[in-house]
Amino acid sequence: MSTTRETTKRTLNPLSEIAQDLGEAKRILEGIETQTLAGVALMLARTAESLAHTAEKLEAMQPEGWLTAEQAAKYLGLKNAKAFENLVVREGVPTYYPSKRQPRWSRKGLDHWILARERALKHGVL
Repeated sequence: MSTTRETTKRTLNPLSEIAQDLGEAKRILEGIETQTLAGVALMLARTAESLAHTAEKLEAMQPEGWLTAEQAAKYLGLKNAKAFENLVVREGVPTYYPSKRQPRWSRKGLDHWILARERALKHGVL
């Protein structure tokens, strides 16, 4: 019987050592995983901050200014002012009237209108 116990002990010892080694490997990998995820999170945070800063710079670079029909047509890549005026009537482009005779359009307003129109088209609303 002592032979059986010794054989069992020898069999369990290597398995016990392997289990300990695996446990240690798991702890090491968990530490590496935590460090890696923390690094990725930091990199993403820095990237988001950089993108926000770039977006602010781009917005600041774009002059607000009010556009005439000719300027708005050119801004939107239309043939002429008449094509833009038709678009205003047909599509409801936001128009501002600083005086009764001279309607104007803002670049930002046109940009928002275009984006809203594209979303509506994409979702089948228009």
